[in-house]
Amino acid sequence: MCALDDPLPATVAPAGYWIEQVGPAGAAAWGDALLAAWGFPAAAAAGALTLALTLIQHPDATCFAAIEQASGQVVGGGALVIGGDIGGCTPMVCARNTAGTAFRKR
Repeated sequence: MCALDDPLPATVAPAGYWIEQVGPAGAAAWGDALLAAWGFPAAAAAGALTLALTLIQHPDATCFAAIEQASGQVVGGGALVIGGDIGGCTPMVCARNTAGTAFRKR
């Protein structure tokens, strides 16, 4: 068991992918991948992307993107939020069915 202020474990991605922290400049691609993975309708996209940008800018949140090396596209992502003594995360989700990927909706 680890404390909330312990360092995060090393990030391990399957071959052909890498994981990086998302900042405001990557919010749209990150949000699009998550919306696609969860099946959000187009009518809800603007509001959901606004929430994604808000989460990325929140000081207690760290957002991550899974990026396919071959295309450079964000294919999944998740977020870790720690505030005070409480932490939570969103699952890593995949925007498309890519053979061999570990990034699946949970």
